[in-house]
Amino acid sequence: MKDNKYAKNSQYNINEYEFHTVENALASADVNDSTAVLESTETFAEKRRKEIREAPTSVEISGTSYYVANDGDDTNDGRNENAPWKTLERVSSAQLSAGDGVFFRRGDLFRGQLITKKGVTYSAYGTGDKPKIYGSRKNYANCGFWLKTDKANVYASAEAFEQDVGLIVFDGGKEWGEKMSYGIKNYEWRGDAPSFDGVLQSDLQFHHNKEDNLVYLYSEKDPNTRGTSCEMGFEELCLSGEGDGVTIDNLCIKYIGAHTVGYGGTCVENLTVKNCEFGWIGGSLQPTSNGRIVRYGNAVEIYGGCRNFVVENCYIYQCYDAGVTHQYFGNRPDFLSMENVRYSDNVIEYCTYAIEWVNSQKEENGIMKNIEFSHNLLLYSGEGWGVQRPYRHDSPFKGWQHTNRAENFVIYDNVATARDEKTHLVVLGCEREEYVPALFGNLFVGVRENPFGVYGFKGNEPFRYDEATPTLPGLSENRFSFIKNI
Repeated sequence: MKDNKYAKNSQYNINEYEFHTVENALASADVNDSTAVLESTETFAEKRRKEIREAPTSVEISGTSYYVANDGDDTNDGRNENAPWKTLERVSSAQLSAGDGVFFRRGDLFRGQLITKKGVTYSAYGTGDKPKIYGSRKNYANCGFWLKTDKANVYASAEAFEQDVGLIVFDGGKEWGEKMSYGIKNYEWRGDAPSFDGVLQSDLQFHHNKEDNLVYLYSEKDPNTRGTSCEMGFEELCLSGEGDGVTIDNLCIKYIGAHTVGYGGTCVENLTVKNCEFGWIGGSLQPTSNGRIVRYGNAVEIYGGCRNFVVENCYIYQCYDAGVTHQYFGNRPDFLSMENVRYSDNVIEYCTYAIEWVNSQKEENGIMKNIEFSHNLLLYSGEGWGVQRPYRHDSPFKGWQHTNRAENFVIYDNVATARDEKTHLVVLGCEREEYVPALFGNLFVGVRENPFGVYGFKGNEPFRYDEATPTLPGLSENRFSFIKNI
């Protein structure tokens, strides 16, 4: 890579950047042998997953430290490992100050939602696995939760839920449900059903009926004993509240119907998410401003402006929408900007979009500036449980087709794989050529016959792999491995 410059814009001298992820993923594999490339990449990915899951706690606290454990007591003051709090509700209601830290005991499982406070760090203490926060209210297996109905193989939940259930997962992901949302006004229904009775026809299809708020599940086996666990994701956020100055470190957060970490507003500043694991996210229904209802769910999202936003060394998988995203659709009078954003050293896999970004504002002050996506493994996009969505436009790099005004936006030393026929490797749409992110030193692995994606101006048609693709402006400093047959 020495003595080369980025083909599109000479301001990016790639000698100034560090490259190691692509080389480690390739190891000794020949880039022309896609089978060897995928096997080598998976070997490296497994090493990275293990490193992330075993990452030590390394945060510094200037204020008071508080501790939370399953055998704690919410009447304790929480300031000692021997007198911890017990619940997320106690943490959420605590009067915390900037500089404080809340530490959850490793190996413990907490259920519910956590409201974060400005300037506070949330991390782990002790030894063992990361502490778990599940949005699922309980384990619904082996407790008589699913009741037989008069319809063959159709079971009803023993409880009614107002919040939409978007996700049902058995045995930690060995099996999962397919949500059928027939009868929801303005929902983009995939296919027609004559009536509610005709909706549930295949194993693990489920429907959250808004008339009685019960969840109906078609199961060819008794779902009460289908596995050791049955987790459900509701339309709630696992972590929300104040995002400014917050650090989220070494937590494992799963099973939620909306976002696991979701912040928004005029501008969220100094949010860091690191060393975390996120899985099985999204699928609940969300009304949009134009009257449509869609399903949604991201692992880490800022909706609106942001400054100094970092997501690093995280393992993210099975998201209905994006692994990581900063986005805003609209045109606010206060001109939301997105500055100093870095997503680095993450493993993001089996998500519809691995990394997503949007800034649709027309005014010049609405800009993405100093954006870096680097050293990530973005694997198997378009192959996760989100494929049940009624429309498909999957990609490891998803920039949509909006204004996306940008300055100093670089994407380098990432591995992106797309084996599914409906997945584009890049969607980098924007209104002007100068807004296109700079791509260099990445490895793209995809099917030669598939559309490569959208690279360039708003309205560009996807272009397919051919012999010219690696030499197109802006792509010549990357490597490609073509899959002939899946």
